[in-house]
Amino acid sequence: MRVPVFVRKLLVRGRRSVSYFSSEGWPVPSDEPVTSVSSRRAQHYGFVSELTDDGEVIAVAINGGENNLAAVAEVVPGEPQIENSEVLLWTKHGQRVLLKNDGDVVVFPGPGNKVLLGTGDPLSSDPVVTLSDLNAKLATLCTWLNAHVHTTPGPPGPSSPPTSPIGTLGATGSPNVYAKKP
Repeated sequence: MRVPVFVRKLLVRGRRSVSYFSSEGWPVPSDEPVTSVSSRRAQHYGFVSELTDDGEVIAVAINGGENNLAAVAEVVPGEPQIENSEVLLWTKHGQRVLLKNDGDVVVFPGPGNKVLLGTGDPLSSDPVVTLSDLNAKLATLCTWLNAHVHTTPGPPGPSSPPTSPIGTLGATGSPNVYAKKP
C-alpha cells in the first residue's frame, strides 16, 4: 500500500519556466525511484526571486497531488549569517541590503558595481558627492581665490592688491544618508 506524501524535500535542478523549477525528489518507500518533478515557487507579494540550481526546497503537495507541488521554504548553500531579528536581501553575486537591528539600512553593491538610486540607468543619473570630497574641493578653491590677483590693464604695471583672505568654506552632509568613497 502506498502512503501519500504531502511534504517533500527536493533538490533544485534548474529553472523550468518563470516561477517554476525542475527538481529531483527522494524516494519515500525504499522501492520508489527518485523522481523528477516540477514545482511552483510560492512567494510573498512584492518579492520575486529565482533560486539557484544548487538549493533545496520543501514542497507541499496541494490537495495531496504529486503533480501539484508548491515550494514553501528553501535552503541555499552560502547563505550569509545575520543578527537575530535582522533582515537581509542578498544574492550569490555579492549584493546586499541589510536592515539592521538599530534601524540602519546598509546597501552593498556587488564587487566593482554601482548603487543606482531612482533609476536603473547610470547615464541618466549623477554620481553622489561625498562630504569629504566636497570639502577637499572647497579647500582647493579657497587656496586659489586667496592667491588670485588681477593685473591692471595697459603696460605692465602693478597688480591689484589681493582680496581679503577667504577663511574656509565647508559643507555639511546629509543627517541620515552616508556614502563611502570607493
